[in-house]
This record gives sequence, C-alpha cells and structure tokens, in this order.
Amino acid sequence: VSLASEKSPPVQFTLSSLLDIGDLLPWLRAFHPGVAESTSVRGRAEVRAQVQADVTRWPLRLVNASVSSNGIDFSGANLLRTAHLGPLQFRDDRGLVSLLPVSLAFGSPGSALQFESSAKLGRRATNAMRISGSVSDVRDVLAAAAAMGWNVAAGWDISGPVRADLLWQGGLYPWQAPPVGFINWGAGPGVAGLRAPFLNQPIGDINATTEWTPGARHITLASAQAFGARWSGTLDRRDPAGNWQFALSADHLAA
Repeated sequence: VSLASEKSPPVQFTLSSLLDIGDLLPWLRAFHPGVAESTSVRGRAEVRAQVQADVTRWPLRLVNASVSSNGIDFSGANLLRTAHLGPLQFRDDRGLVSLLPVSLAFGSPGSALQFESSAKLGRRATNAMRISGSVSDVRDVLAAAAAMGWNVAAGWDISGPVRADLLWQGGLYPWQAPPVGFINWGAGPGVAGLRAPFLNQPIGDINATTEWTPGARHITLASAQAFGARWSGTLDRRDPAGNWQFALSADHLAA
C-alpha cells in the first residue's frame, strides 16, 4: 500500500480572539460610507471559531463560530442619547446562523427594540428576522441609524412614541422580503408628529396603525391634526403594484 493512497483524518482546531469594538469603526467606515465621524463605540466582543483542516481538501472549512459580547454602547454628537446594545450572542453552526434575542435600548430599558434572526445558508438559503418593542421617541432610532450611515428618514422628520412588531421571512436577506406585522404611531404617552419636504405645515397629534399582511397594506388613522382640521379614516393597498385607496374625513377645513 502506497502512502499516497492513505487518508489522513481531518484535524480540527479552535481559534479565539477578544476584540475592542471601537477598533472596528475605521474598518466599517472604509467599506460603508456615511458613518458619522463623531460616532464612537465602546465594548468588547469574543470571537471563537472551530476550523477543520483536511490535507485532501482546501481551503480550510469552518465548522462553527460564535460572537458574544456583554454589551456595547453607542454615542456621538448626532445621537439624541446614548444607545446601549445588550448581551449579544451570534452563532454559526454548520451553516445554521442565528442571532439570539438582543435589546437595543435608548436611555432606558422601557424604550428599546428587540432583534432576533436566523438563517440557513446553502443552495436553498432562507432568512428570518424579527424586530419588536416600543420607543418613547422614534427620532432616537432614526438618529442612531443615520449615525451608522443609514438614511432611513430620507428627509422626513418623524417624532413621538412608536410600538412595532415586524417579521421578515424568506429570501437570502431580510430586506428582500416584505414584512408582516404592524407599527403603531403615537403609542403610549405622547403623540407622534411628521414633517415632510413637500408639506409647508407639520402633521401633529398622530395616532395611527400601519399593518402589513402578505400582499397588502392597511393604515388606520385614528386621529391627526393637519391643515387646520382633525382627520381620521383608512388607507388600503391590496395589490403591491396597485394604487392606494383611501377614505378620510375631517371636522372642518379652512383655506
């Protein structure tokens, strides 16, 4: 028997590292423009990976990996208040990727969003992500996203309390699938307000619920103060490619 025909058993070894999250910001700015220069991150993360080496196959094969952190703080001039990401657990076990529930709090645990996600890699890749929770002022969320280079508001100024529960499921990435769930604007104490580039007056005292179902959207407007009147009604879009239908009423109008 020749030595070339003998098979060597694969060798597995573990790699681990302790990272300072703040050191990753320059790397992020190099690949993702728009991250505010004043944004700072404080926290540590432990990275562990189990790798398998086989002399008959190359490159090295990742068996499983995990990223964990006891908490991360985000601050900066563009943030209305410091954001705190709670204990984090991210795992990759033979192509099954999961993010255990993690909380992003703005000022207090009562004003926080919960994130959780799972994905299966491969030819039939699937992904699911859920965001739920409530915040006392949605501007905290928009400011945090803008500080990390994501312009979610797109010129709109939205304020006030918000409660939400949204699920993205299907597709390789969450944003490739429409969400299912709801957003309640003006939830809890306080009311929501809206300023848009095409409106010369703000819309205030908003209390509305936006609902996403497969293939349809429904908005229930309980109340809103706009154009000198108080409004209520519904808006529906039953076909993703179709037009909106609405039924709105006001107590009075003044030019």
